[in-house]
Amino acid sequence: MKNLFDYNCPAKVVDTSKWKEFYLTDLFNFVRGTRLTRADSIDGNIPLVTAGQINQGIERFIGNEMVIYSNCLTIDMFCFCTYRDYKFCCDDNILVLTPKIKLSKYSMIFIAAIVSTDRHKFSYINQYRQKSLQVHKIKIPINSNNTPDWQYMENYIKQIYESEEIQKIVSTNKEQDKNVNIANWKEFSFESLFEIKKGKRLTKADMKNGDIKYIGATAFNNGITANIGNDECLHPANTITVCYNGSVGEAFYQTETFWATDDVNVLYPKFELNQHIALFLTALIRKIGKRFGYTNKWTKEIMEKSKILLPATPTNTPDWQFMENYINSLPYSRCL
Repeated sequence: MKNLFDYNCPAKVVDTSKWKEFYLTDLFNFVRGTRLTRADSIDGNIPLVTAGQINQGIERFIGNEMVIYSNCLTIDMFCFCTYRDYKFCCDDNILVLTPKIKLSKYSMIFIAAIVSTDRHKFSYINQYRQKSLQVHKIKIPINSNNTPDWQYMENYIKQIYESEEIQKIVSTNKEQDKNVNIANWKEFSFESLFEIKKGKRLTKADMKNGDIKYIGATAFNNGITANIGNDECLHPANTITVCYNGSVGEAFYQTETFWATDDVNVLYPKFELNQHIALFLTALIRKIGKRFGYTNKWTKEIMEKSKILLPATPTNTPDWQFMENYINSLPYSRCL
C-alpha cells in the first residue's frame, strides 16, 4: 500500500522558489546501525529495522542487547527516510539521524518526506551510505533570518494530518483491520493462479532510447528503473512483477507493456485480473516475499510452489469479488 505522501492530500501547491538548501549533516547528527545476522538474532519485543519500505522496514522483533533509538529519522540504503517515534534497533543498512535542536514530530516528518524524494537516485548498485549522507543537501523553507522555518514545516504537516480526508483514511483503515476475518481464507499455490515467466537481462550498454518501461529489482517507482526502446522481450500490461533478487518480494501491477530484467518474475494471471484485485494481491505477495532474501532467493521454481492465503468462496475458489470490493472501499481508491 501507499504511504501518506503518495496520496492526493488537500494541501495547496507550495511555492518553493525561495526555499534554501542545507546539508543534512548541518541539521542532524548521525550514526550507523549495527550488523546483526539472522543466526545471531534472539526473539524479543524490540523492532529491528532494516532496508525496505514494507512495514516501515521492520523485519522482526529481537531481544539482543543493541543500541535502542527513538524520536529520530532513519535513512536506508535506498534513501527511504522514515520518522520513528517509538523505540527500535537497526542493522548496518540504516543511518540514524537525531536533530541538533529540538524538533516536533511534524517537522521531522516534513524532513523525512523531503529526503525521500531523492530515493530514485539510489539502488542496489548505487546505495545510500554514510558518504552519500555527508554530501546530501535538501531544499527546505526558511524564515526571515535565512534559517530553517521549522514552524512552517510543522504547520504544513499538521494541516495534512488533521484534514478530513486523512482522518477518514486513518479511521477507515483501523476499522477494516478490526473487521477482516481471515478464518475462512484458503491457501492457493502461485502456479494455480499464475503462469510465471522470468525476465531477461538487458545491460545499460545495450539499452536503446525509448518510452518502454524497464522493470528492475527495485522497491520504488513501480519497479521502473529506466525507459528503453528495445522491444524484443516485452511482457503485456495487466500482469504483476515480483523481484526474486535485489528487493526480494517487491510486487507491482503493470498497466503498460514492459521489459523485465532477469531479477524479476512476471506473473501472468489465469483469471480475470484488474487493478483493484492486483493491489490486493501485491500487498499479500510483499508479505510472503519477506521470508526470502539474499541467500534464499524467491526464484521462479520456488515461487510456483509457494502458497498465498486468500479470501475464498464457499466452493473454495478465490473470492475475486471480495478483493475488488475491499480495495474499492478504501478512501484513496479514487486515486487509482
